[in-house]
Amino acid sequence: MFFSDKKALANAEQQIEQLKSEQQSLKIDIENLATANTQLNQQLKDEKGSESFHQGIFQLFQEFGASMVAMQSSLASLSGVMTAERDNSKHTSGVLNETHQAVDNISTALVSMASDTQATATTVDELNRSAQDIEGIINLIKNISDQTNLLALNAAIEAARAGEHGRGFAVVADEVRTLAKRTNDATSDIESLVGTIRSETDNAKIQMTQVATDSAQFGEAGTQASYKMQELVRLSTHMQHTIAGSALRSFVEVVKLDHLIYKMEIYKVVMGVSTKTNHDFSSHHDCRLGKWYFQGEGKNHFAASIHYRELDHPHQDVHNSGVAAINSMTDGNQEATLKLLQKMETASMQVLNKLEAIALESELN
Repeated sequence: MFFSDKKALANAEQQIEQLKSEQQSLKIDIENLATANTQLNQQLKDEKGSESFHQGIFQLFQEFGASMVAMQSSLASLSGVMTAERDNSKHTSGVLNETHQAVDNISTALVSMASDTQATATTVDELNRSAQDIEGIINLIKNISDQTNLLALNAAIEAARAGEHGRGFAVVADEVRTLAKRTNDATSDIESLVGTIRSETDNAKIQMTQVATDSAQFGEAGTQASYKMQELVRLSTHMQHTIAGSALRSFVEVVKLDHLIYKMEIYKVVMGVSTKTNHDFSSHHDCRLGKWYFQGEGKNHFAASIHYRELDHPHQDVHNSGVAAINSMTDGNQEATLKLLQKMETASMQVLNKLEAIALESELN
């Protein structure tokens, strides 16, 4: 009995030791579980913090997108102003060209007028010399008239001496004397008229010489003005070219920003921070670049450029790949989504390179 109780006690002690061992093991397990639970709670807390952090980042990303849209609007306004200034400079250049042509025509006309006036002055001078010759002839006629009158007087005296026989001769002498007087009166009138003509031609010569001198000076001034206008036209043409290049450059920068915003909106949908659908994204015909390309200044001014012709295909790929990526993400196909996003990025870089090439080509021409 005693040995039986002792054995039972030994078994009990053994069981107690075993229980203590198991208790210790359970205690360790509990401590491990508590530690694991603490770690899990911390991990959960960290994950919640990380989620909150990422949500904050996404929110800031949306605000960043809003700031890019604001910049896009400002650049678009600047591009519009530059385009308007380009048109104004083109008009100004045209006006300067017309003014230069008008000044050049006036200068040519003044030079021609100076030449014609000088020629007229020479003719008037010749007329004056002819008047001098006429005066010489008049003086000769007056001398002849005076001599004729003297001869008629002598003839009348001789006729009076001859008496009745000289009466007919006296009549002739009287007629000759009358004719000589009329000739003398006529030559006096002609002499007065020729004197007036000489005086007028002298005045005309002086005035014409002055007009010729003034016209020559005005012509020279007009020629100098024409040279200045030609320089203004050159500067205006250069300014027009510079403004046109700046207008295109500003448009290219706006389009680059358009593409960044377009891609950002695609990524926002893919990341689940935007509720836009594929129907909310414009086609490559309807965006700013598409309108410029198909119906705007791009088609009007750059259709002959190889860079322009090579722009359409990658531009279409940007839009199509972006919309296709949204559709793939909606279907849960992440692998296809990544490939389409990569295709969008590749095409976008090609678009930017082509636009840059068009801008550089325009600036060099």
